[in-house]
Amino acid sequence: MSDSIQPVTGVNGNSGVPAIPAIPNVASTAPVGDTVTLSDSAKASLLQQEGQSVEQIAATLGLPISEVMRDLSVITAPSSLTFHP
Repeated sequence: MSDSIQPVTGVNGNSGVPAIPAIPNVASTAPVGDTVTLSDSAKASLLQQEGQSVEQIAATLGLPISEVMRDLSVITAPSSLTFHP
């Protein structure tokens, strides 16, 4: 008997250690789970929370400024009002 350590071998040269399953490539797999589609109003609200102006939001979403203002409940004074101190 020799004093050196010999590798363990199984049937057909298999080491007897179970094979480790391959890990799938995350980039090649389709996303799993639900998706959510936000309304224009919800998108406008999120953009406003990020600090964008009404004009920037309208440009980003391709909407009229008046629609973004309505969605965000922006209240402006009518132009016919005048201030008299």
